Amino acid sequence: MTVSPLSVNELYTPCDDELNQFRTTSELEYLDSPLGQERALVAIDFCINVNADGYNLFCVGPEGTGKTSLIKRQLTEAAKSRKTPDDWCYINNFDAPHKPKALRLPSGKGDVFAKDIENLLESLQMVIPAAFEGEEYKNRLKVIEEHFNDQKTSYFNDLQLKTKGKNVSVLRMPVGLVVAPTKDGEVITPEAFDNLPEEERAEILEDLNQTQKELEVAVRDVPKWEKEQQEEINKLNEEVANFAVSHLINDLKNKYRGLKSVTEYLKELNKDIIQNVGLFFRPEEAEDEEDEELTPSSQPMNLPQKLSDGPLRRYCVNVMVKNEKNSGAPLIFLDNPTCQT
Repeated sequence: MTVSPLSVNELYTPCDDELNQFRTTSELEYLDSPLGQERALVAIDFCINVNADGYNLFCVGPEGTGKTSLIKRQLTEAAKSRKTPDDWCYINNFDAPHKPKALRLPSGKGDVFAKDIENLLESLQMVIPAAFEGEEYKNRLKVIEEHFNDQKTSYFNDLQLKTKGKNVSVLRMPVGLVVAPTKDGEVITPEAFDNLPEEERAEILEDLNQTQKELEVAVRDVPKWEKEQQEEINKLNEEVANFAVSHLINDLKNKYRGLKSVTEYLKELNKDIIQNVGLFFRPEEAEDEEDEELTPSSQPMNLPQKLSDGPLRRYCVNVMVKNEKNSGAPLIFLDNPTCQT
Protein backbone atom coordinates (compact mmCIF):
# COMPACT_ATOMS: atom_id res chain seq x y z
CA MET A 1 0.00 0.00 0.00
CA THR A 2 1.37 3.35 -1.01
CA VAL A 3 1.40 6.04 1.67
CA SER A 4 1.01 9.57 0.38
CA PRO A 5 1.72 12.72 2.41
CA LEU A 6 -1.25 14.94 3.34
CA SER A 7 -1.62 18.37 1.90
CA VAL A 8 -1.86 21.46 4.08
CA ASN A 9 -5.61 21.79 3.53
CA GLU A 10 -6.09 18.21 4.72
CA LEU A 11 -4.45 18.83 8.12
CA TYR A 12 -7.38 20.80 9.63
CA THR A 13 -11.10 21.31 9.36
CA PRO A 14 -12.02 24.92 8.68
CA CYS A 15 -14.76 26.63 10.73
CA ASP A 16 -17.36 28.77 9.07
CA ASP A 17 -16.88 32.29 10.52
CA GLU A 18 -20.54 33.12 9.81
CA LEU A 19 -21.56 30.68 12.57
CA ASN A 20 -19.71 32.70 15.23
CA GLN A 21 -21.73 35.76 16.29
CA PHE A 22 -18.95 37.30 18.41
CA ARG A 23 -15.61 39.00 17.91
CA THR A 24 -13.76 37.38 20.89
CA THR A 25 -14.66 34.62 23.40
CA SER A 26 -14.78 37.23 26.21
CA GLU A 27 -18.15 38.27 24.80
CA LEU A 28 -19.62 34.82 25.43
CA GLU A 29 -21.63 33.85 28.53
CA TYR A 30 -19.93 31.53 31.02
CA LEU A 31 -20.86 27.89 30.49
CA ASP A 32 -21.48 26.47 33.98
CA SER A 33 -22.60 23.00 32.91
CA PRO A 34 -20.83 20.34 30.88
CA LEU A 35 -21.77 19.87 27.28
CA GLY A 36 -23.80 16.85 26.39
CA GLN A 37 -24.52 15.81 30.01
CA GLU A 38 -28.15 16.88 30.37
CA ARG A 39 -29.34 13.46 31.62
CA ALA A 40 -26.49 13.27 34.12
CA LEU A 41 -27.36 16.72 35.49
CA VAL A 42 -31.02 15.78 35.86
CA ALA A 43 -30.05 12.57 37.69
CA ILE A 44 -27.70 14.40 40.05
CA ASP A 45 -30.31 17.07 40.80
CA PHE A 46 -32.91 14.38 41.48
CA CYS A 47 -30.62 12.56 43.91
CA ILE A 48 -29.64 15.72 45.75
CA ASN A 49 -33.30 16.49 46.43
CA VAL A 50 -34.17 13.06 47.82
CA ASN A 51 -34.69 14.00 51.47
CA ALA A 52 -34.33 10.55 53.02
CA ASP A 53 -31.64 8.28 54.43
CA GLY A 54 -30.30 5.21 52.69
CA TYR A 55 -30.04 6.62 49.15
CA ASN A 56 -26.76 7.02 47.29
CA LEU A 57 -25.60 8.32 43.92
CA PHE A 58 -23.02 6.19 42.07
CA CYS A 59 -21.15 7.79 39.20
CA VAL A 60 -19.08 5.77 36.73
CA GLY A 61 -17.22 6.72 33.60
CA PRO A 62 -13.80 7.07 32.04
CA GLU A 63 -11.13 8.69 34.19
CA GLY A 64 -10.51 12.38 33.62
CA THR A 65 -13.95 13.20 32.27
CA GLY A 66 -14.80 15.60 35.13
CA LYS A 67 -17.14 13.43 37.21
CA THR A 68 -15.80 14.64 40.59
CA SER A 69 -15.74 18.29 39.51
CA LEU A 70 -19.29 18.05 38.23
CA ILE A 71 -20.59 16.48 41.46
CA LYS A 72 -18.75 19.00 43.65
CA ARG A 73 -20.09 21.90 41.64
CA GLN A 74 -23.67 20.65 41.85
CA LEU A 75 -23.43 19.89 45.57
CA THR A 76 -21.81 23.23 46.36
CA GLU A 77 -24.58 25.09 44.59
CA ALA A 78 -27.31 23.03 46.28
CA ALA A 79 -25.72 23.41 49.73
CA LYS A 80 -25.98 27.21 49.57
CA SER A 81 -29.76 27.04 49.87
CA ARG A 82 -29.79 24.42 52.65
CA LYS A 83 -30.06 25.16 56.38
CA THR A 84 -26.79 25.88 58.16
CA PRO A 85 -26.36 23.38 61.04
CA ASP A 86 -25.97 24.55 64.63
CA ASP A 87 -22.71 25.02 66.50
CA TRP A 88 -21.75 22.62 69.32
CA CYS A 89 -19.66 23.38 72.39
CA TYR A 90 -18.45 21.50 75.44
CA ILE A 91 -18.94 23.19 78.81
CA ASN A 92 -18.00 22.12 82.32
CA ASN A 93 -20.42 20.00 84.26
CA PHE A 94 -19.79 21.44 87.73
CA ASP A 95 -21.59 18.55 89.44
CA ALA A 96 -19.64 15.89 87.52
CA PRO A 97 -16.51 17.42 85.91
CA HIS A 98 -15.59 14.12 84.22
CA LYS A 99 -18.86 14.31 82.25
CA PRO A 100 -18.85 17.62 80.32
CA LYS A 101 -22.09 18.91 78.90
CA ALA A 102 -22.79 19.51 75.20
CA LEU A 103 -24.20 22.97 74.46
CA ARG A 104 -26.07 23.62 71.23
CA LEU A 105 -25.99 27.11 69.74
CA PRO A 106 -27.26 28.67 66.50
CA SER A 107 -24.74 28.70 63.67
CA GLY A 108 -22.06 31.34 64.14
CA LYS A 109 -22.76 31.71 67.89
CA GLY A 110 -20.22 29.17 69.19
CA ASP A 111 -17.14 31.35 68.84
CA VAL A 112 -19.10 34.43 69.95
CA PHE A 113 -20.24 32.76 73.18
CA ALA A 114 -16.75 31.39 73.90
CA LYS A 115 -15.31 34.89 73.48
CA ASP A 116 -18.01 36.39 75.71
CA ILE A 117 -17.10 33.95 78.51
CA GLU A 118 -13.40 34.70 78.03
CA ASN A 119 -14.08 38.44 78.32
CA LEU A 120 -16.23 37.80 81.39
CA LEU A 121 -13.43 35.88 83.14
CA GLU A 122 -10.89 38.59 82.34
CA SER A 123 -13.22 41.24 83.78
CA LEU A 124 -13.91 39.20 86.91
CA GLN A 125 -10.19 38.88 87.60
CA MET A 126 -10.15 42.64 88.06
CA VAL A 127 -13.60 43.22 89.54
CA ILE A 128 -13.57 40.52 92.23
CA PRO A 129 -10.18 41.43 93.81
CA ALA A 130 -11.18 45.10 93.72
CA ALA A 131 -14.38 44.31 95.64
CA PHE A 132 -12.46 42.47 98.36
CA GLU A 133 -9.83 45.20 98.53
CA GLY A 134 -12.47 47.89 99.09
CA GLU A 135 -12.93 49.71 102.37
CA GLU A 136 -16.53 48.53 102.77
CA TYR A 137 -15.48 44.87 102.77
CA LYS A 138 -12.56 45.50 105.11
CA ASN A 139 -14.76 47.39 107.56
CA ARG A 140 -17.45 44.71 107.61
CA LEU A 141 -14.81 42.00 108.03
CA LYS A 142 -13.28 43.97 110.90
CA VAL A 143 -16.68 44.21 112.63
CA ILE A 144 -17.09 40.41 112.45
CA GLU A 145 -13.59 39.76 113.78
CA GLU A 146 -13.94 42.31 116.59
CA HIS A 147 -17.28 40.81 117.62
CA PHE A 148 -15.80 37.35 118.09
CA ASN A 149 -12.63 38.77 119.64
CA ASP A 150 -14.82 40.54 122.19
CA GLN A 151 -16.52 37.23 122.92
CA LYS A 152 -13.17 35.56 123.52
CA THR A 153 -11.98 38.46 125.69
CA SER A 154 -15.16 38.33 127.77
CA TYR A 155 -14.76 34.58 128.10
CA PHE A 156 -11.15 35.03 129.25
CA ASN A 157 -12.09 37.73 131.75
CA ASP A 158 -14.81 35.51 133.23
CA LEU A 159 -12.26 32.77 133.79
CA GLN A 160 -9.92 35.25 135.44
CA LEU A 161 -12.68 36.35 137.81
CA LYS A 162 -13.31 32.74 138.81
CA THR A 163 -9.65 32.40 139.83
CA LYS A 164 -9.82 35.48 142.05
CA GLY A 165 -8.82 34.57 145.59
CA LYS A 166 -7.15 31.38 144.41
CA ASN A 167 -3.46 30.62 143.93
CA VAL A 168 -3.87 30.07 140.19
CA SER A 169 -4.12 32.22 137.05
CA VAL A 170 -5.31 31.65 133.48
CA LEU A 171 -2.69 32.66 130.90
CA ARG A 172 -2.98 33.22 127.16
CA MET A 173 -0.27 31.20 125.44
CA PRO A 174 0.43 30.44 121.76
CA VAL A 175 -1.02 26.96 122.32
CA GLY A 176 -4.15 28.39 123.96
CA LEU A 177 -5.25 29.04 127.55
CA VAL A 178 -3.13 27.54 130.32
CA VAL A 179 -3.74 27.34 134.08
CA ALA A 180 -0.60 28.23 136.08
CA PRO A 181 0.12 28.32 139.84
CA THR A 182 0.67 31.70 141.53
CA LYS A 183 1.97 33.04 144.83
CA ASP A 184 1.26 36.53 146.04
CA GLY A 185 -0.36 37.28 142.65
CA GLU A 186 2.72 36.27 140.63
CA VAL A 187 3.09 33.20 138.44
CA ILE A 188 5.73 30.86 139.83
CA THR A 189 8.01 28.44 138.00
CA PRO A 190 7.79 24.64 138.39
CA GLU A 191 10.98 24.73 140.48
CA ALA A 192 9.52 27.35 142.83
CA PHE A 193 6.32 25.32 143.11
CA ASP A 194 8.28 22.19 144.10
CA ASN A 195 10.02 24.17 146.87
CA LEU A 196 6.73 25.19 148.51
CA PRO A 197 5.55 23.49 151.71
CA GLU A 198 3.56 20.34 151.10
CA GLU A 199 0.37 21.79 152.57
CA GLU A 200 0.59 24.88 150.34
CA ARG A 201 1.30 22.74 147.26
CA ALA A 202 -1.74 20.61 148.00
CA GLU A 203 -3.92 23.71 148.25
CA ILE A 204 -2.60 25.08 144.96
CA LEU A 205 -3.05 21.71 143.25
CA GLU A 206 -6.67 21.61 144.35
CA ASP A 207 -7.21 25.10 142.89
CA LEU A 208 -5.40 24.06 139.69
CA ASN A 209 -7.55 20.96 139.22
CA GLN A 210 -10.79 22.84 139.89
CA THR A 211 -9.87 25.69 137.51
CA GLN A 212 -8.71 23.22 134.86
CA LYS A 213 -12.10 21.49 134.95
CA GLU A 214 -13.87 24.85 134.61
CA LEU A 215 -11.57 25.72 131.71
CA GLU A 216 -12.31 22.43 129.93
CA VAL A 217 -16.03 23.07 130.21
CA ALA A 218 -15.77 26.67 129.01
CA VAL A 219 -13.37 25.92 126.15
CA ARG A 220 -15.98 23.71 124.51
CA ASP A 221 -17.68 26.88 123.29
CA VAL A 222 -14.58 28.12 121.45
CA PRO A 223 -14.90 25.82 118.36
CA LYS A 224 -18.56 26.81 118.16
CA TRP A 225 -17.62 30.51 118.18
CA GLU A 226 -14.91 29.96 115.57
CA LYS A 227 -17.39 28.07 113.37
CA GLU A 228 -19.93 30.89 113.72
CA GLN A 229 -17.24 33.44 112.88
CA GLN A 230 -16.20 31.53 109.75
CA GLU A 231 -19.85 31.21 108.70
CA GLU A 232 -20.27 34.97 109.05
CA ILE A 233 -17.12 35.58 107.00
CA ASN A 234 -18.26 33.09 104.33
CA LYS A 235 -21.63 34.80 104.17
CA LEU A 236 -19.93 38.17 103.74
CA ASN A 237 -17.61 36.80 101.05
CA GLU A 238 -20.57 35.31 99.18
CA GLU A 239 -22.49 38.58 99.36
CA VAL A 240 -19.54 40.65 98.09
CA ALA A 241 -18.71 38.12 95.35
CA ASN A 242 -22.33 37.96 94.21
CA PHE A 243 -22.49 41.75 94.01
CA ALA A 244 -19.31 41.80 91.87
CA VAL A 245 -20.32 38.91 89.60
CA SER A 246 -24.09 39.03 89.13
CA HIS A 247 -24.40 42.22 87.06
CA LEU A 248 -21.81 41.00 84.53
CA ILE A 249 -23.47 37.60 84.15
CA ASN A 250 -26.90 39.23 83.95
CA ASP A 251 -25.68 41.17 80.90
CA LEU A 252 -24.88 37.84 79.21
CA LYS A 253 -28.24 36.38 80.27
CA ASN A 254 -29.97 39.27 78.53
CA LYS A 255 -27.84 38.80 75.42
CA TYR A 256 -28.70 35.08 75.20
CA ARG A 257 -32.22 35.41 76.57
CA GLY A 258 -33.79 33.24 73.86
CA LEU A 259 -31.42 30.31 74.45
CA LYS A 260 -32.57 28.42 77.55
CA SER A 261 -29.57 26.07 77.62
CA VAL A 262 -27.19 29.04 77.69
CA THR A 263 -29.03 30.92 80.44
CA GLU A 264 -29.15 27.72 82.53
CA TYR A 265 -25.39 27.34 82.14
CA LEU A 266 -24.85 30.97 83.12
CA LYS A 267 -26.81 30.36 86.33
CA GLU A 268 -24.59 27.37 87.15
CA LEU A 269 -21.53 29.44 86.24
CA ASN A 270 -22.60 32.25 88.57
CA LYS A 271 -23.12 29.81 91.45
CA ASP A 272 -19.78 28.05 90.97
CA ILE A 273 -17.82 31.30 90.70
CA ILE A 274 -19.23 32.51 94.02
CA GLN A 275 -18.39 29.19 95.66
CA ASN A 276 -14.84 29.29 94.27
CA VAL A 277 -14.17 33.02 94.36
CA GLY A 278 -10.62 32.40 95.58
CA LEU A 279 -9.69 31.18 92.09
CA PHE A 280 -9.85 34.77 90.87
CA PHE A 281 -7.00 35.85 93.14
CA ARG A 282 -3.48 35.33 91.90
CA PRO A 283 -1.11 35.17 94.88
CA GLU A 284 2.47 36.29 94.49
CA GLU A 285 4.88 33.39 94.31
CA ALA A 286 6.24 32.59 97.73
CA GLU A 287 10.02 32.57 98.14
CA ASP A 288 9.94 28.99 99.34
CA GLU A 289 7.63 28.05 96.43
CA GLU A 290 5.11 26.52 98.81
CA ASP A 291 1.48 26.45 97.82
CA GLU A 292 -0.69 29.14 99.37
CA GLU A 293 -4.34 28.79 100.20
CA LEU A 294 -6.57 30.99 98.07
CA THR A 295 -8.77 33.08 100.35
CA PRO A 296 -10.31 36.47 99.49
CA SER A 297 -9.17 38.21 102.66
CA SER A 298 -5.46 37.54 102.14
CA GLN A 299 -4.77 37.73 98.40
CA PRO A 300 -3.18 40.73 96.63
CA MET A 301 -4.48 42.03 93.31
CA ASN A 302 -2.39 40.98 90.32
CA LEU A 303 -2.46 40.70 86.56
CA PRO A 304 -5.13 38.45 84.97
CA GLN A 305 -4.32 34.77 84.83
CA LYS A 306 -3.75 32.92 81.58
CA LEU A 307 -7.06 31.14 81.01
CA SER A 308 -5.80 28.23 78.90
CA ASP A 309 -3.71 26.56 81.62
CA GLY A 310 -4.83 28.13 84.91
CA PRO A 311 -7.56 27.21 87.41
CA LEU A 312 -10.05 29.37 85.51
CA ARG A 313 -9.90 26.93 82.61
CA ARG A 314 -12.87 25.18 84.22
CA TYR A 315 -15.06 28.05 83.03
CA CYS A 316 -13.84 28.21 79.41
CA VAL A 317 -16.06 27.11 76.52
CA ASN A 318 -14.64 24.54 74.08
CA VAL A 319 -16.09 25.03 70.59
CA MET A 320 -16.22 21.61 68.89
CA VAL A 321 -18.32 22.37 65.78
CA LYS A 322 -18.69 25.82 64.28
CA ASN A 323 -20.34 27.11 61.12
CA GLU A 324 -20.59 30.58 59.66
CA LYS A 325 -24.07 32.03 59.78
CA ASN A 326 -26.10 31.45 56.58
CA SER A 327 -23.19 29.55 55.01
CA GLY A 328 -25.44 26.69 53.96
CA ALA A 329 -25.01 22.98 54.54
CA PRO A 330 -21.44 21.70 54.99
CA LEU A 331 -19.84 19.46 52.37
CA ILE A 332 -17.65 16.56 53.48
CA PHE A 333 -15.28 14.97 50.99
CA LEU A 334 -13.85 11.53 51.75
CA ASP A 335 -11.25 10.19 49.37
CA ASN A 336 -11.34 6.76 51.01
CA PRO A 337 -14.78 6.30 52.60
CA THR A 338 -15.64 3.33 54.78
CA CYS A 339 -18.91 1.63 55.64
CA GLN A 340 -19.17 3.79 58.75
CA THR A 341 -18.54 7.08 56.95
